[in-house]
Amino acid sequence: MWTCPKCQRIFQIKHKELVKELFDKIAKKINQQVGKCKIISLPCCIHLFGKNDFLVNSYGYSIDIKTAAGIDHELLTWIFESYHLKDAQIKKGYIVSK
Repeated sequence: MWTCPKCQRIFQIKHKELVKELFDKIAKKINQQVGKCKIISLPCCIHLFGKNDFLVNSYGYSIDIKTAAGIDHELLTWIFESYHLKDAQIKKGYIVSK
């Protein structure tokens, strides 16, 4: 188990250093290559929140990233598309913006 020094949440994770390394890498890549995101820690999970909650959907998909090599061009392309999906839908008239 590991306790976050910032939020005091307790995580039951093995290989804490690897998990932290992978999380930091993907957050950095998203901020550099996709768009700015904010890290929001909830009791059930950690969200990366951009203009919209771009990594959450009602389908419950998940991707297991086990090594740094898993944070590749294909994954970042999926994240980019998700991050900008609502903008594209508004532009095409699928969603009426405020």
